[in-house]
Amino acid sequence: MVGSLESLIAKAKSFANEDAEIVRVAFPAGLPWVSLSQLSGRLRQDHPNLRIEMSATANTSTALTEGYDLVVHVGESPPSGPWQTTKLTELVQRLVASKTYVREHGEITTVRQLAAHPVMVCRVPGFDPWTIPLKGSDAPSITPVAVSDDAGVILRSVESGAGVGFVPVADTSLTQFEVLFEGAVERQLPVFLLVPTAVAGVGRVRAVVQLLRGGPVS
Repeated sequence: MVGSLESLIAKAKSFANEDAEIVRVAFPAGLPWVSLSQLSGRLRQDHPNLRIEMSATANTSTALTEGYDLVVHVGESPPSGPWQTTKLTELVQRLVASKTYVREHGEITTVRQLAAHPVMVCRVPGFDPWTIPLKGSDAPSITPVAVSDDAGVILRSVESGAGVGFVPVADTSLTQFEVLFEGAVERQLPVFLLVPTAVAGVGRVRAVVQLLRGGPVS
């Protein structure tokens, strides 16, 4: 009896795997707003046979030619081509430091003080990573000590006390960080969703698009 039950369960699992549909999504590495747990949670509830395969990439333009169903692009002027483009939201690239770093090194309230600290920058398409948008003609030039395509790498370095980071952040990801020069030194970053026209009408792709846009999954 037990053996028959185990065999039945195994067969049911095999059928579930055969029926499973996979949507491949590429997104810029380290983006704080991408929450795999939120996506998978809603999909399990509304589409139990739908799976998401998420891949971090340093070049979303390349991902568009590599067979992905959806590509998330951050920055000005998304690449043009045979795909549908939808603006999802905006991120803000900000200067942040860990609260521990600020306690140990003191408040950073002027650009001249900032120049005395190591600054690490996340590279964003359409912007020069070696330039930080400082206001005022008398502002000293700030030369980053490091640049990375992965915002997560910069944030982990900042969290470890390595210095200050200029990264795209979501408000919900700032609990352990302190924003420096809030509203003064920042860059608005549009976030686009690119869907190849060949798969735009496919039901599994439409379901994930609606999920990413924050609408009802149908």
